[in-house]
Formats: sequence, structure tokens, C-alpha cells
Amino acid sequence: MTDLNTQMTPEAMMQAEIERLTAERDEARAKAKQQRKVIAKVYNRVSGVVIDAVLGPDRVHLGSTNDFDLLCDLKDEWDAHKIMGEEIMTSEQEAKAYKTRAEKAERQLAELRVQMAALREALERIHDLNLTAVDENGHRWANSDLIEQEIVSSRMSDDALSTLAAAAPQEQQSAETHVVWSYEHAAWWGPDHRGYYTSLRGAGRYTREQALSICIGARGGRRYHENPTEVPILLADAEVFWPDK
Repeated sequence: MTDLNTQMTPEAMMQAEIERLTAERDEARAKAKQQRKVIAKVYNRVSGVVIDAVLGPDRVHLGSTNDFDLLCDLKDEWDAHKIMGEEIMTSEQEAKAYKTRAEKAERQLAELRVQMAALREALERIHDLNLTAVDENGHRWANSDLIEQEIVSSRMSDDALSTLAAAAPQEQQSAETHVVWSYEHAAWWGPDHRGYYTSLRGAGRYTREQALSICIGARGGRRYHENPTEVPILLADAEVFWPDK
């Protein structure tokens, strides 16, 4: 028989989720900062080479057509970021998004503690009734109705507790869910890459790979690098910054 003491408690599960989100936030901010530094450093060199290649008499010094296309893709990527401007989340917006998720996890943890307290209270009352055979007013009970009521109450609390405990892995899964915004249509891509919806509720839910596949351009780069029309966005971030009105 499994020792219940060795299992992770619901509070520990929720606390672990909060710690995971915090670490994920810090890691994302550090990566974003480093990426911006690298792109900014490389951009001037890439831009100069592309301009020389386009305006110069030939492209022999690039080595091959593939090299030229690669440099164009790099320049397009940087230009797309500049064109989109505020539409790309800043590090402060990313921090706000992760903070919102952490606060949601904290609220779930508080609800979980309330449900556990109610469960413990119900179980204690059942224990007392079994020992004394009287209700809280000191009257002896003639049948098992009172006990049955308390058992039902405790089971309801237990069900609510199980639901909250099961929410942790679901939250982790939803944190990786993406939606796709189309600037051309000013709407969200619908389910199965079909149709458009102005409401976030109607937007299709995609994995990261599915969302990126929607945004593939003719040259193999993301479509919004060549023409900033479609952008994959984490559902959790979309719910914070672009909620349904």
C-alpha cells in the first residue's frame, strides 16, 4: 500500500507550479535580453552586406545565392521587429504576463487551502459523531441520516479538492497553448487553421509547432518576417494583453 505521506500534497503541487513559473519568467527575460543584444550587434554588419550585394556589380563575394537569401532573411527578421514595434512584448510585458500567471496560481492555492480546511472539519465532525452518537446540540440521533449527510459533505469537499489539485498539470499545458493573430484580417485564426474570429474565445488553440507552421513564408522563414501579417502568441499572454471586451 502506498504511503500517503510520500505523495506530494496539493499545496506542494501548487507551490511547485508557482516556483516553475517564476523560474520560467526569469529565464525568458534573460534570453530575451541576450537575443536583443546579439541581433542588434549583428544587424549593422548584415545590413551593410545586403546593401552592397543589392547595389554592387555582383554577388560573388557572398559565396552563393543561399548565403544571400540567408542574409536577406536575417535583415527581414530585424526589420519586421522594428515595424511591429509595440506589438512585440517588451521584457516588462513579459514580466507582467508571468506575474499574472503566478498570481492566478496563488489564488488557486488559497482556494485549495479553504477546501482542505472544510474537508478536515467535516471529517472531524464525523469522527466525533461516531464516538459520541450525538449531534452538535447534544441530542442522540435515532438513525444514520446525520452521518450520511456529513459523509456526503466531506465527499463534496474532497471532489473539489481533487479538481483543484488536477488543475496544476492543466495549467502547465495551457501555458504552452498558442493562438495566431492576423494583422491582415485584424482577427484570430480559427480552429484547424480555418476562418477568422474577432473574439479570443473563438480563436483556434495550437501547439507551438502548429502555430509556427501557420506563419511559414515562401522563403522558409516566418511569414511575419517577410510581411508582418501573422504572429503566434501564447494564449496566456493573449488573455492578459488582448482579452475579449
